[in-house]
Amino acid sequence: EDSQIFLSDANYHILSNQKIYIKYAFNYFDFIHRYANSCITVHKDVDAILLLKKAIFDQNKTNFSTIKEKNQSLGKIYNRLCVVYKAVGLNKEAIIAGKQSQKLALKLKDKELRIKNYIDIANIYGRQIKSKNKILNLWQKAISLYKKNPFDLESQRAMIQLYEAQFYILKKKYKLGMELLNDGVRYCEANFEYFFGVKYLLLQVVAQITFNCESKNDIKNQFELIYKAKDWAVKYQISRTYWKVLFIEGRLYILHNPKSIFEASECFLQMLDQFLFKLQSSAIEEYNIFIFEYLAYFFRANPSKLSNSFFLKSQELKSINIKGLISKIMLLQQDEFNTAYDTHEPQLFYNDGKFDFPIIG
Repeated sequence: EDSQIFLSDANYHILSNQKIYIKYAFNYFDFIHRYANSCITVHKDVDAILLLKKAIFDQNKTNFSTIKEKNQSLGKIYNRLCVVYKAVGLNKEAIIAGKQSQKLALKLKDKELRIKNYIDIANIYGRQIKSKNKILNLWQKAISLYKKNPFDLESQRAMIQLYEAQFYILKKKYKLGMELLNDGVRYCEANFEYFFGVKYLLLQVVAQITFNCESKNDIKNQFELIYKAKDWAVKYQISRTYWKVLFIEGRLYILHNPKSIFEASECFLQMLDQFLFKLQSSAIEEYNIFIFEYLAYFFRANPSKLSNSFFLKSQELKSINIKGLISKIMLLQQDEFNTAYDTHEPQLFYNDGKFDFPIIG
């Protein structure tokens, strides 16, 4: 967050002296790319969109040394625009921006940008079961490109291996997928890639539960993975993933001991606080609608003072749709609730057979 403040000050200075800095187009666009990334990191998604759209608008006012430099700059800008449009729920716009970036990447023969676009476009579809083939196809293209150029693309290893592991798990090659996840944790720890490291740890847990990849009853191992993920997320301030750690921890308590209502409730309320005080984004809430749906079912099925706290806190969320969904479930009559609960089916790749886990990676 400190770097974001410095970048904000620098941006103000650049805007105040734009006639000077516009002459250095490539460096100017590189700065905008970095600043937009910092905005995304601290959840200032609207600020990022405004920055990126202004850069695209300014492209013909700037003096690039070559067409190649211009295309390189625009390719990165459109890629970030794809990511941030997805973050605010503008999926159609995200796909358009992603395809525009990919068009430039192909023209430039930029393998790194192509890989990022394959992954970022796939992420627009979330992890919905109905989009499985489309997502796996995009992942496969990214993996194939990396495999052909591993030395040139070494900087992308942590990201690509994360999706390669999931690709094999979803193709029912569980042993290979789990080995890649284990190796990914070691690689991330050795190379200080903790942002991806937390994801490798969480994916091991949800993959074990969803597909019984290893011993589904190995509670000790699963909690060890969660505690390590929590330690990294807190220590390295990975707030976009920390709420997922808390949610999965709560689910583990219930899956391994249905009587652990209090422990699970505390995890879920801490998770909710992350949305209220850290994320503060209606789009991120709606992207994770299945998670809030589970929480409403859980607290409705286990009435207590903590469930009252959940209901009151949930009304402070940003999304009107999410607040409405929670209220609807919490206020169901018992027979209506029983029917809704019994007929509920998971929508995402990773689930416990009835309710979904968060989208990871």
